[in-house]
Amino acid sequence: MSLAKADRLFHERNELQRRYLASRQGGSRQRRRDLEAALDLNTREVRATLASLAAEIRAVRSVQKAARYH
Repeated sequence: MSLAKADRLFHERNELQRRYLASRQGGSRQRRRDLEAALDLNTREVRATLASLAAEIRAVRSVQKAARYH
């Protein structure tokens, strides 16, 4: 589940970065600020999602180890 969310967030980030760079070429300051805010939010979401993904991986590994010993 977290892997799919991380993939979506990375695609979203790519698009936000593309739009941000385009706005630096001639967009309004307000548009840049809005995109910076969206990038900041995306950063927080990516970090949280990657933490969840790491926890999911640890949980799966734990179950796999337990299954080997039974």
